Amino acid sequence: MGKDFISTSLPRLMKMYFSDPGQRLRLAAGEVLMDQGDDNDRLFLVLKGVLAGYVTRPGGDSYELFVATENMFVGVYSFFSRTYVSSAKVIAREPCEIAYIDQTQRALPETGTESLFEQFMPVVVENLLVRMQKEQEFALEKELTLKKLMETEKLAVLGQMAAGIAHELNNAIAVLSSNTQWLKKHIREMVRDYRPATATFFQKGIEDGRKLSSRDVRRRAGALQKELGVGKSDAEKLAQIDIPLEILRQYGSALEEEIHDMYLDWEMGAVFYDMDVAATLAAHVVSSVKALAVQKTGKEQDVAINDSIREAVVLLIGPLREIDVEMKLNDLPLIKSSRGEWVQVWTNLIRNAAEALQQSACPRGRITIESGVQEDHIRVRVIDNGPGIPPDVLPRIMQPNFTTKEKGKDFGLGLGLTISSRIVGKYNGKIHIKSRPGFTEFTVLIPAGGPT
Repeated sequence: MGKDFISTSLPRLMKMYFSDPGQRLRLAAGEVLMDQGDDNDRLFLVLKGVLAGYVTRPGGDSYELFVATENMFVGVYSFFSRTYVSSAKVIAREPCEIAYIDQTQRALPETGTESLFEQFMPVVVENLLVRMQKEQEFALEKELTLKKLMETEKLAVLGQMAAGIAHELNNAIAVLSSNTQWLKKHIREMVRDYRPATATFFQKGIEDGRKLSSRDVRRRAGALQKELGVGKSDAEKLAQIDIPLEILRQYGSALEEEIHDMYLDWEMGAVFYDMDVAATLAAHVVSSVKALAVQKTGKEQDVAINDSIREAVVLLIGPLREIDVEMKLNDLPLIKSSRGEWVQVWTNLIRNAAEALQQSACPRGRITIESGVQEDHIRVRVIDNGPGIPPDVLPRIMQPNFTTKEKGKDFGLGLGLTISSRIVGKYNGKIHIKSRPGFTEFTVLIPAGGPT
């Protein structure tokens, strides 16, 4: 209502129509003034307290239509439309005192012969405006809820598909892994029988793999060329095997004749090492995807938080390829919860850190993940040395659909954090954030006893 109406007309109308002590009602908190669909031929004015109106749709959807506080009107629509049927259920939120007039009330002329409707026109207009706004809000909320429901159904289907694919991949990985072990065993026996002199290099390849970087191999090959007088190609082979110089010198002049067999046996072992690592990594990725796909059920399991952190890191092996990741995981108690939900929490937090680092000018990004026990809580910290979160953004990053983008790429401050916050909150935990340029820390505290 306009300021002029509130300051001048409203006090006059209240005095004219709502000053009769015989037309007063008192309601206790929680008491219903009228139900939706009840007969109502009264126009109410709230003198003290708060009334709230709720509408229930035929389909069962219910929403708040209005809140009326002191000097506000209730029953405007049914009274002035002359339907005399309440369109909402009106409940007292706190003890209330209200005044009223009914359909027998006639207009008290102020100037000329104004009707009651004309005198209360600002009240009627405002009431219709509030109703329209509430209807629009409800329609929008319903549309968003429907969209979220559709997305949830899509995710559920994808989760079922992922679980099925993970099961099939697990079978294939198991076959490849067992056959690799069988082949490795028999080739080891063949090497021992037919080339015993270089069998130790086969075993070295199996145990150590290719642990030197290309730059280290080139540097070591250059040194071996000078020390042993071998050619560049032979020096590179010896450098990859990473044999101590004192052992190579023991071969003397026979070294060049042995290099081919040394390298061949070592490379076969290194191939098996790579196959073992690949099979293990693939098994971990499939396990993590399967855990992420599992929907929350009523039956919770004992979950090792450290295992869920490791699975999240495996899932993010691509984004983390150019980032130094350090894990300091200490012994933690098991908690009753959903393993897949915790994988989702850590995936979101670590991905956010990785995306921030990828967009920063930091020459070498670093993420540190720490776990431990703090009093009666499990504490997990995800720390990065990225650009930090701007102070104006920090208070809003947990809000749904809030995101900042740089060069068209998600900065990692959107729905993922909202989901993580809700999952953590479900287990009575909290997420704390500290950030400044060069340092951002997300700390998750989870009650060691799980949800209560």
